[in-house]
Amino acid sequence: MNYGFMKQPFFKFCEQTPLLEERISAAREVIQRNLIDPRSVGVVISTGIDRNVQPSDAVIIASSIGAKSALAASINNSCVSVVSALDFSRCWLAANPSKCVVVSSSSNFGEVSDNSNSYERRNGVGAMVLSYSNPGLRLVHLEHFHCAEFFGLKVIKVDDGAGAAYRFEEDRKNRDWVSYRKAVRSIPPEVARSALRTVGWDMGMITHWVLHSSAVTSAWREELGIKGDEKYPNTGSLNSILQISSLFLRGFKHGERVAVIEVGLGMTVGIALFEWSD
Repeated sequence: MNYGFMKQPFFKFCEQTPLLEERISAAREVIQRNLIDPRSVGVVISTGIDRNVQPSDAVIIASSIGAKSALAASINNSCVSVVSALDFSRCWLAANPSKCVVVSSSSNFGEVSDNSNSYERRNGVGAMVLSYSNPGLRLVHLEHFHCAEFFGLKVIKVDDGAGAAYRFEEDRKNRDWVSYRKAVRSIPPEVARSALRTVGWDMGMITHWVLHSSAVTSAWREELGIKGDEKYPNTGSLNSILQISSLFLRGFKHGERVAVIEVGLGMTVGIALFEWSD
């Protein structure tokens, strides 16, 4: 199947939580790098929700980049947000093949960095373009898996005082929490295997793995038999844009395949499979 081609993404690290202006700049940068006419942008999606901009910062981003007739939408599905945006994009592009979709994203860790899981948390900003014109990474398959029984176990509490600190409240002695920690290590690899079977791929056909950056990543590598242990900082919903951007800088060969596995609070698992096409 062909659900569109991802063009070269844009990514940069930020010392603090990115502002709306930085997300606008990222969207501008990605359409300029890929020689995209703003008038051909049919949808602008923001996955970096700014609580100070209401009702939707995507509307402002669309107008600012010159996509004045584009549909604007905001998606906040924690670390799976970019995969969720791709899911929306592939459905929209199927009905509007002459247009393209711009996704602008940012991480929102506030000023407090909890690096207890050995993966450094970093703020960043990024953007990507999906269209029906190649070359690019062809989106072959995408799916979400929701395990609602765990949704109440991990809640983000926001302190609106100075610093707007984000605190993760986790009751590690809770029996259900222990079950969740086991499931978050085992379920994503199961969903990944299912996705590969759906398209007729096997593990050996994946050239590059793009994995959620957290303590569970090593467990996934062991379960799936993925060699290497390359670590990227945890940039929240930007994890996949950061890593895919790095792959674009290295360069692709025809037919190389990329598998993305993301997991969000709850638990929601997002799987996206790509193949490079010249």
